[in-house]
Amino acid sequence: MSIHKTYAVFGLGRYGRAVAEELVQNGAEVLAVDIDPNNVNSAVETLPVCKCADITDPEVIKRLGVSNIDVAVIAMASNLEASVMAVTLCKEVGVKNVIVKCGSDMHQKIFRRVGADQVIFPEKESVPFYANLPEYEGIKYFGLSSSTKKPYNRICTEHYHPIVNDDDNSGEN
Repeated sequence: MSIHKTYAVFGLGRYGRAVAEELVQNGAEVLAVDIDPNNVNSAVETLPVCKCADITDPEVIKRLGVSNIDVAVIAMASNLEASVMAVTLCKEVGVKNVIVKCGSDMHQKIFRRVGADQVIFPEKESVPFYANLPEYEGIKYFGLSSSTKKPYNRICTEHYHPIVNDDDNSGEN
């Protein structure tokens, strides 16, 4: 499948980078941008157009040519101010479809009010999928580590057994 639209992905954390890489793999032209040089440097091998820039600056938005983008994906849920600025600036330069990742119900309301065309809440939207997975051999546990709050999967080849300590992410039984 080849995608014939141009995309900008702002924020190259786990979610933003995954979105950008999927779009590139499907043939889309993607402008990937992050303010953190470490995120940019780790993504340059898989994302052909990867820039380190502050997308809350209107001049940067103009220099990057965001006005020529069909869809902007704003994946900076942990930075509300930067996300609001990015939505606003994208709409001001004429981006027709602005999609923003949010981290709370209140943020969702704010993004709608400032002009986001679509607001996604991946953590909330994935709950029905995982809650309705049939119990079968292979998936042992999906959740958040209580100490690091990072998501992880536990895959095993044995039958399902409840996990007592979710901080042991080694995958060992």
